[in-house]
Amino acid sequence: MKKLYSFLLFMILSIATFGQGLGEYVKKIEEIGIGCSVDSVKSTIKMQALISLYREYPKNDSTNYKYLYAIAIGYFQLKKQDSTLFYAHKSIRLKKDNSMTYALLAKMFSKNFNHDSAAFYYDLASKHETDVAQKKKYKFTVANKYIKEEKFAEAHRHTQEILAMDSLDLTAIYYYIRLSNKIELYQESREKALTSLPSFDFENQHKDKKVRFLLELLIALFELKDMKNFEKYWEQMQNSPLTGSYIHYFLKYTCLAGYETRLNETFKMELNKRRNSTLASVGDYFFQKQNHEKARFYWNQIGDEAMKEMLLSLLN
Repeated sequence: MKKLYSFLLFMILSIATFGQGLGEYVKKIEEIGIGCSVDSVKSTIKMQALISLYREYPKNDSTNYKYLYAIAIGYFQLKKQDSTLFYAHKSIRLKKDNSMTYALLAKMFSKNFNHDSAAFYYDLASKHETDVAQKKKYKFTVANKYIKEEKFAEAHRHTQEILAMDSLDLTAIYYYIRLSNKIELYQESREKALTSLPSFDFENQHKDKKVRFLLELLIALFELKDMKNFEKYWEQMQNSPLTGSYIHYFLKYTCLAGYETRLNETFKMELNKRRNSTLASVGDYFFQKQNHEKARFYWNQIGDEAMKEMLLSLLN
């Protein structure tokens, strides 16, 4: 393997001379197989060859930032963080608006679990990216980082920026509605949900996303005490196929609204199966609102004595 590496490296470098023009240099770069993306450099042989070939490149060329970036990719794949940083920052000094260099640094920091630095560079990548789809992708990465950390206001701000790029991005609209609820901007959540629902084909093309929209809308409507609209969309949700956590939250808000007797037979059975967890969740809603009297009322109805005792101890 070592002999093969030495032979290929020799063959690649032997055709490069110091006096080559930029066109010939680019040709040799392409022969090695380097493209302008982090994932294009797969072979250690190619990376080492690229790094060696770079030494022969005319350093004062105005497009040198591209190859500094390519060198940074090579060191990134070799897991040499200091060298990746060094060449990436040299590239940035020559061209501050090359989004791919920022994305490379973001990916490096993400792999090292330095999520703050990764978010910083993904944000810069988004700022300088010209392709809207890629620009949004970088921003979603930043928003998701803040969601995982439960920094919902920050995530909400980044989601607003995505919507400024593309007001009809369905995922961004959902993020906006959900995050508005998380930071108690229920009026904004309701308005965005009600204006967005007619814009998408939730019965066919986006059928799998309808329930999540309805759930967040129900939360906003309940908090705003808009029970007329709550009843309308509660009925829609009851007539939709619900699974997993959607059933749990639907039953929670059903109980909060006092609609238990209006459940169809399917959901009455679900409520019977999930009564303890539903009561615990409803009680927790009031506990978070500092209404300990109502929290105690619901927790006292729990049939699982261990669960009941544990929850009631929070009120002491």
